[in-house]
This record gives sequence, structure tokens and C-alpha cells, in this order.
Amino acid sequence: MKIWLKFIPLLLLAILVGCDSGAKGHKEIPPSEFNKRFQPSELKQDIEFLFKTLEEVHPNLYAYAPKEIIDQERKRIESQFSSPLTRRQFYVKIAPLVAKLDDGHTWVGLPWEEIRHYVEITGLLFPFDLDFRDGRAFIVGNYSSDSIFTVGSEVLSVNGMSIQNVVDSLLEFVVDKAVIARMQRVKGNFKWLLQLIYGFDGEYEVEFVSKLTSEQLTQKVNGVTFEAIKTKRGTTTKHEELVYYTYYSLPEERIGIIDFRECTDYEKFKTFLTETFILIQKDSIESLIIDVRKNPGGESHLGDELLTYITEKPFTQSSKVETKISKQIKKFHRSFLPWYRRWLPDWFLKSDPNYEVLCRAPEGSIVTVKCKPIIPQENPLRFNGDVYVLIGPGTYSSAMSFAVAIKDCRLGILIGEETGGLATSYGAAYQFDVPNTYLKAGVSSKYIVRPSGEDDGRGVLPDYEVKESVEDLEKGIDGVMEFTRRLIKSKSTSSRKL
Repeated sequence: MKIWLKFIPLLLLAILVGCDSGAKGHKEIPPSEFNKRFQPSELKQDIEFLFKTLEEVHPNLYAYAPKEIIDQERKRIESQFSSPLTRRQFYVKIAPLVAKLDDGHTWVGLPWEEIRHYVEITGLLFPFDLDFRDGRAFIVGNYSSDSIFTVGSEVLSVNGMSIQNVVDSLLEFVVDKAVIARMQRVKGNFKWLLQLIYGFDGEYEVEFVSKLTSEQLTQKVNGVTFEAIKTKRGTTTKHEELVYYTYYSLPEERIGIIDFRECTDYEKFKTFLTETFILIQKDSIESLIIDVRKNPGGESHLGDELLTYITEKPFTQSSKVETKISKQIKKFHRSFLPWYRRWLPDWFLKSDPNYEVLCRAPEGSIVTVKCKPIIPQENPLRFNGDVYVLIGPGTYSSAMSFAVAIKDCRLGILIGEETGGLATSYGAAYQFDVPNTYLKAGVSSKYIVRPSGEDDGRGVLPDYEVKESVEDLEKGIDGVMEFTRRLIKSKSTSSRKL
């Protein structure tokens, strides 16, 4: 009995450690620490921790960029740490280094606490949405009170810097192998990056070519608050009120349209699908359009659920998945076990189906799992008409996986532009904070191969390539959607002729 009593403290300690074995959440930095300066030794410690984690978790960290080049650039950056820096200044140094790895799921995140604070204290942001085409920038949204900046006007420079130089420098801060995907990320984060990297705010001097007069003009324009931008866009500040998926129909054309903007909230999505496909049957819809052009991804099983409503054929979003085994990934997966089992040694958990493969494999090894096709169960709401999926540079991650299943399993027709996300890619990002500056980072833990098994370094390619034009945007026309409607009509006409 006395022997067992000696082990009780150790047992309690193990349980406490086990209860804390999961990946910790991101630490929020208070405004009082925004200007805190970190010593060179702390900055070097953060870089060391960052790359140690990247190398341990990523299946092939230097797949797209030679290690020698990254190491050389890293030494150059570390040599510049001769004086203390704020974490914002630190981000400006290291984000381009990680971006050189060219992996869309391996990144150093923006210092969002500083950005949110700037927004909350009514910081004045660049008052236009821009679209970048062929090295040029066009206004597609004007939030200022100056009507001279019409949609379709070409922006040549901002505060004396040519727009090409601005875009080229901002591209260094965004991650992805595909250039079109990186351009999309610059487009989505342009206002934040412009303020963060260059400190532009308040008043902007813009050189542009007027769409109305074709004159080259220079005009000063005041920045606008983020609240003003959202008000004009008709969006909301509350995350829980954001609408990630909607359905509407064109009854006269027998067309149903699902606008699928983010793969999030599985239970809510299941309810949405049930309600939507009841309407689709009720309205006798013959053609279904699924729009994932602005979907950055999220949870892949939302795509699986949607696929079961549009096909009875077996399907899969990937042919195989290769997972790098590391202490970080084991710890992460262990966090999903019941708290009373997390402290148990690996050998004791071999019977757990969610942990069996991981606990058997040594750290540093690669575990390959072949993906079995999903066989859809009988579904009385299943749609049996033609399916059209709209894709583009804003289609990433799990949304890309949905699109590649449509393509490789031949479940529908893809229309639009090449996806931003690669069809075969590294993904399933493990997220963590660096220890001193608490910048958030992510690193791919898996290599995910498309259903066809090929890796051509490209995104998912459309069956019909249709590029959005500035002219269409100026007129308020969705060129890709209009093309799809014409295609459906032509197929319907051909069928009637037969």
C-alpha cells in the first residue's frame, strides 16, 4: 500500500500535464504592449523557435524553395537585429522570409491585435477596393465622398509610389506558390498591408486615369473608417451574424444558386442543405450553380456533405494523405482525447482509432493513408440535374478540395478561373505562437494528393475559362454567372432540339 501511495503524486502530476496536452490558443496582446520593444536575443529566439517548429511539423518544408537560400536570407535578417524592435517591426522582417517558402498553409500572421486597435480608434484606411489585372490596378469600390473616383478608373500611384512598386513589395508578405493566389491575398489585405507596411493613413494622394474622361489626374482624398466601409458594403461586425451560405433561384430558368462562401459550422451547414434541397425539389430546379469563388476554405467535411446531395457516385476529395509525425502533431491529436485519457502513455492508446496510427509511428516519419471513396447513402433530397461550380483565384483550401472532387470524380462542370489553392498541396496547418512576440504562425502538417493522383503544381482548372473583367464590374455584371446562365440555356435548347 505504501508503494502505491508514493506513486499518487506522480499520477496526479501526469493527469495535470495530460489535461494541458493540447495545443494552446493564441495569446491576445493588450494595447499597452503594442509599443513594447524586444531585445535582439528575444527576436533571434523567436526565429529559432519558429523554424524549429516549421522543420519538425512540415512534411517537406523546402519543397518549393531551397534550404540554402532560406538559410542565407535568415542569416541576413538576423544580422539586422542590432537594436530592439516592436513586434510589428519584427513582423515586417520575418513575414517575407516565411513567404519565400511558397506554401499557402505555412505563414506568420499579421499582428491583428494592432490592426483591430487601429480600426477601433477610427483609423482612416485607403478608401478604395482595387482589382489587379495584368500588372494594373482598377477601382472596383469607392468608399470616399469624392465621385471623381469612378469604378473602372486605373490607379497609377499612391502617395508618390507607383502602384506596381507597392504591389510588388506587398507580394513579399503573402504566402502561396501560385502567383494568382498571392495576388488575391494582396487584394484581400491591401488596406491593412498599406497601413501596416507603409504607415499610410489619414489623407492619400492618388494618381489615376479617369474612366469618365480618360485624363491622368492627381487628387488628394481622405481615408475612411472601417465602419464606413462596412456600412457601404452592407456587412456586419459580428462574426456570429455573418452569412456563409445562401440559396436563391431563378424560377423562370429553373436554375438554383448556392453561394458557398466559407466551409464553417458543420451542423448549421447540414440544416442549410436540408432546407435548400427541399426548396430545390419544390421549385423543380433543373440546373444547380454552386459558387465557391470567394470561399477561403475551412472544414473539408462540409464539402463532403454537399457532395452527397448532388451525386450517388462514390467520390473523394483526395487520393492519399501523407502526415509528418512530430511531437507537436501528437500533442495536438492527443488534445481531442477525453481529459482522463490524455496522460496515458502512447502504447496504452493503441486501441483508440483516432490515435492509433500516430502513436505507433516514430517522430520524423511520414505516415501515408490512402483515402477510401465515400459511398453516398440513399438521400430522398438528392439533386439529379446538371451541376455547375464557379471557381476562381479566391477558391482555397477546403473549397479547392470540393472543386477538385467535382473535377476528378466528374460530378459537374467547372467555370471561371484557376483556383488559388493548389489541387495537390501541403495543408492541415498546425497553428502556434512564437514565445516572445506572440505572433501567430501556421505550418502544413500534411501532403494532400488530389483524387487523380497527379501533382502538376497547378490549381484546379476550369472546364470553361471565364475571366472577370473590369468592364463587367463597372456595369455591375457578374460575367462568370452570366456565361453560366447562357451555357445552361444553350444546353437546354440543344436538348429540346433532340
